[in-house]
Amino acid sequence: MKNAVFVAYSNHYPPISPSLFSLRVLLSLAVLAVAGVANSQTAHLVHGVTLVTGGQQGYLGVDANGNLYTVSNSAIGLKQSIRQLPYSETPIGSGLSDARGVVVDNSGNVYIADFGNNRVVKVPLTASGYGTQTTVGTGLNAPRGIAVDMSGNVYIADSANRVLKETLSGGTYAQSTIGSGFSATYGLAVDNSGNVYIVDAGSSTVYKETPSGSNYTQTTVGTGLSDPLAVAVDQSGNLYIADFGNNRILMETLNAGAYTQSVVLTSVTTPTIAVDGNGNIFASDISGNPSLSIQPGGVDFFRTSTGSSSLKGTLTFSFDSAGSVGGSSVFTKGEAGQDFADAGTGTCTTNGSSKLYSAGDTCTVDVVFSPKYTGNRVGATVLTDASGKRIATAYLYGQGVGPQITFLPDKVTTLLTRTSPILSLDVDDSGNLYLADTGNHQILEEKPTGSSYAETGVDSGLFNSFSVAVDGGGSVYFPDPGTNQVFKETPSGSGFIQTVVPVMNAYRGTAYVAVDPSGNVYISLSNGGSIVKETLSGETYTESAVATIGNIAAMSVDSVGNVYLTDQDTGSVVKETLSAGGYTQSTVALAATTSAVAVDGTGPSTSRTRTKAFSKKVLRPPDTRRASS
Repeated sequence: MKNAVFVAYSNHYPPISPSLFSLRVLLSLAVLAVAGVANSQTAHLVHGVTLVTGGQQGYLGVDANGNLYTVSNSAIGLKQSIRQLPYSETPIGSGLSDARGVVVDNSGNVYIADFGNNRVVKVPLTASGYGTQTTVGTGLNAPRGIAVDMSGNVYIADSANRVLKETLSGGTYAQSTIGSGFSATYGLAVDNSGNVYIVDAGSSTVYKETPSGSNYTQTTVGTGLSDPLAVAVDQSGNLYIADFGNNRILMETLNAGAYTQSVVLTSVTTPTIAVDGNGNIFASDISGNPSLSIQPGGVDFFRTSTGSSSLKGTLTFSFDSAGSVGGSSVFTKGEAGQDFADAGTGTCTTNGSSKLYSAGDTCTVDVVFSPKYTGNRVGATVLTDASGKRIATAYLYGQGVGPQITFLPDKVTTLLTRTSPILSLDVDDSGNLYLADTGNHQILEEKPTGSSYAETGVDSGLFNSFSVAVDGGGSVYFPDPGTNQVFKETPSGSGFIQTVVPVMNAYRGTAYVAVDPSGNVYISLSNGGSIVKETLSGETYTESAVATIGNIAAMSVDSVGNVYLTDQDTGSVVKETLSAGGYTQSTVALAATTSAVAVDGTGPSTSRTRTKAFSKKVLRPPDTRRASS
């Protein structure tokens, strides 16, 4: 799809007839009746593995927003904003010598285990950047493991085989010892409950130290380890172990106080591991290759220059039920053969359609990212069965990097004019427009045919069609306030298969919808002005709250999960910034009337509404996923 901004205009909100509304309610009940009926054969994404290029390789850490921090034999550490445009690298610390660990606290302060200088340094984050570094603790002997808890207390594993706790109080630290009997302490982690996880490579054991009054109770986690070197813990208390001697990464899943072990990745030799706020795992590779990113949800290919290709990323699928793979397809916002492509080397492809998989078996799809344009790009990998039905979808995204210049004067081309109001549109990578035709209570698809468009209906009989969004696989989402539901239309052959995105408080009125690169759906509820997020895992959704705004007129979401809202009461554009699983609210812009918001790779833009759709050509295309309302 060529570089363009697409805008919808409308200036009135027509009513719907009672008979049409009654018909829509009956149709919605029918959809609900079949929405829970699954395809007899299903599979799901286990994880995608991609490579993080740039910066320096070495021991790594990650903050809640997915920024990567690395230390090595360099005199400085490095922060890499790997998920944002423009990409940046920020030096952190000074005078380091063979640093062996780096962590970040909730305030953004960075702690580095400075092995060669027998110290731990703290580099504070201030309003103007990173401040003057200080030291934490005394009497250290070549520290090689470090962790920090939610209160700012620092945990240090040093070469004297001790684990020290530096308890923060009033700006100073008090030192104490945790556990005993260790023979070679390396990696450390601490969870939200204050449990401390200690890697003892000498005994090939991971110890868990559980707070008990002023002391700790020691237990072990994991079996079959060989020379483990690092450990990390996620928001749910699940543990990840770099099992160095066995060339693998393990996951210990916590459930009702007990752990279940599974293998995350094999054929990887890593001395360090970290996990971000979304459960994405980062691991270094001692062979000098780029760091690995292991992602259980949407698969991020990070930055790639336009006109070039990324290193291959591997997606692993697991079969929930027996069957074969009729085919695997890779799309860029619904279009094949664009930015994301199947490398053809994965086992889902090479095993062929005659291969019969049992439940629990896995196969892989190898994907290459070759962005044609700059900015955020979204896509999906789809597995189908022998009949062509979708059995699994994995969402993909990445950032195209290149020149970003706007030609002046801008060329504006009217694409189509309608007599009925268009309150929202989105566009796929083929240039097909999807319109919320409010005047006729329907969702339309407009396919370019030469100098005009061919119109087909996606759905009709809606109470009011305020919003429409398209995901990386070409599925179309729209709310129906009359039935308090959000519908998902998944491409199938020449048409769509309709399902319902469940909303717990749907009785409050579904008004606007957006979808992020990972397939998570964001829904505004008109009664009460709240926003909910439906987080996708496999084929199911888990609901959580995002924010409450007075009078929401439009909504958009960027590539890292930040949500942008327009408030008609104040004329403001509000940003809900995602961090550590929660949101922080700020105001981006103020205007007399703001009824639309869209986000590209560099931030939001806003508009008012009329009755035309037009395109505006630019060299750097925006993220047209969300040209809403």
